[in-house]
Amino acid sequence: MTTETSEKYNPGEVDLAETRDWFGSPDLQLQKLAFSANRMGWGIGVTLYLPWGVVTGITAPDAEFFRHSDEEIRERMASNEGAIDVADNYLSPVADTIKARHSQAYSDDELQEVLERTTYLTIKDAQCSLQNAPATIATNNRHFRHAYLRLRLSQVTGWALENVSLDL
Repeated sequence: MTTETSEKYNPGEVDLAETRDWFGSPDLQLQKLAFSANRMGWGIGVTLYLPWGVVTGITAPDAEFFRHSDEEIRERMASNEGAIDVADNYLSPVADTIKARHSQAYSDDELQEVLERTTYLTIKDAQCSLQNAPATIATNNRHFRHAYLRLRLSQVTGWALENVSLDL
């Protein structure tokens, strides 16, 4: 996306009306784990079971995901003006906003709201195994590694506080 103006696009935070799917809500304890990773930077080994397979790795703050993506773009796509624009105007500001949000003090009510809106968990050194597909599909039983991976908490059907090896 190219614009003729020198003004940078930064959407900032969007105030959305809250809706809740009680039957699709994430596990509260897993939300607390994600919040702790964001707030305190705690990294703990987890194994997550999802409809499409298994993910194992170390919890990490969401800001690390965006910071890592920013650094990767700058390193690997330095000559791509559009990619650098994404890093400058999206990834870096998002990382800063997330870090600032989790650094501030909250009242009990505010903390409850932040916890309820914690919908993703970032996994560092992620190992993934895609297992929920017919045997004829090429990705079935394939293993992948990611430096960082963000997962929607409401998609997790089971989890354990241990980092298992997927023998990749």
